[in-house]
Amino acid sequence: MACSLRGSILSDRSGWYNLGFWTSESASYTEAASRLADVHGKAARLKPGMTILDIGAGSGASSTYWINQIAPLRVDIVEPRKGVRQELARIAAKFAEIGDIFTTSIEDVEQLNAPYDAIIAVDCAYHFKSAEVLPQLAKKELTNGGHLAFTTIVAPNDQSYTYVLALAGVKKASVVSEATWQHLFSHEKLTNITATDLTTEVWGGYRQHLKGLGVTPWLHPKWWKFALTAQMLAMLQALGYRYMLFSAEN
Repeated sequence: MACSLRGSILSDRSGWYNLGFWTSESASYTEAASRLADVHGKAARLKPGMTILDIGAGSGASSTYWINQIAPLRVDIVEPRKGVRQELARIAAKFAEIGDIFTTSIEDVEQLNAPYDAIIAVDCAYHFKSAEVLPQLAKKELTNGGHLAFTTIVAPNDQSYTYVLALAGVKKASVVSEATWQHLFSHEKLTNITATDLTTEVWGGYRQHLKGLGVTPWLHPKWWKFALTAQMLAMLQALGYRYMLFSAEN
């Protein structure tokens, strides 16, 4: 779904893959995508000099955004897609703050350069093997007082699973209810948990922006994926699924 979208099709700037956080001030996809990264950064309480793990970084737009905005000490990247490796190599050469780049899924990384002050996963946690991945990772790899922040699809209950998610390659084990997320955080003894519903700003905003562009999807093959994603988001919302931002402290 969203993690596979190539933002350069929606704007004149490549690098962003997320659905965007849309407000009345979001005139372009680039602004909305940057705003969603900013929302995550604030949830993770990013400050200058921190070490950050950026999971599902795409071609590094979120990492470079935080480097420019926050001035962290180091940003390590986890991104398994082969198609972005050349761009990741380019930004690593340009920004001294880019540290390790792990070109595999987070579940398959053998050794991280931990501990981290912040672990962030923008718009991709629903592609992990299970919901347990991030809470367990936070407990193991965060500094004492470090923060986890991520957005994901939240199910109306733990029995829910729809063919819409199956078509997008999203596993049932990765999409759970808000109550189950709270249990997973508590099980790992994570504290200061926050949960914010961003369904309107992200899903609704994305659909409205796509509609407002006035482009007929079938006129360009690349638009099919965007149109299909918008339709799937509408169906998920109608079924009671939500898009939420979670944060927790180790």
